[in-house]
Amino acid sequence: DTPTQFVSQVFPAIQRAAQALGVNPFVMLAQAVLETGWGKRMARAADGTPSHNMFGIKADDGWDGARVAADTVEFSGGVATQRRTAFRAYGSIEDSVNDFARLLGSSPRYRDAVDGGGNAEAYIEAIGKAGYATDPRYANKLNEIMKSSTFRGALMAHSIVL
Repeated sequence: DTPTQFVSQVFPAIQRAAQALGVNPFVMLAQAVLETGWGKRMARAADGTPSHNMFGIKADDGWDGARVAADTVEFSGGVATQRRTAFRAYGSIEDSVNDFARLLGSSPRYRDAVDGGGNAEAYIEAIGKAGYATDPRYANKLNEIMKSSTFRGALMAHSIVL
């Protein structure tokens, strides 16, 4: 998959979910890019079936849906450690995007990110502070993706302007 193909596959669902949530769709797209490496690092089931998990959402004890196990890097005290972790698995990209939107909209932890919604910088800062990921550079990485020529080029290929 190329970045342009990735945008074709995920952006329509992201646009719908972002509009319903009142969040900037480009920051949601940047998160999907960061979490999956433009779709190249998506967790897969043992048989190779894709998880369609666009946002790296872990399958905790409260998750009763399908799961896949994958290696991930977690940070604790600034130290990166590789771990095998269970992630949520979905039947489609749309299901993944909708679950992510539900998570953002229903969790008090992410209220500031959603409240900053239309403002990309406010969302990114809030999602980083809320600890969406253990990576201390998570917010910086989202900003770097949004400013990258690859991101902008993939959007422009679809006549989408930031």
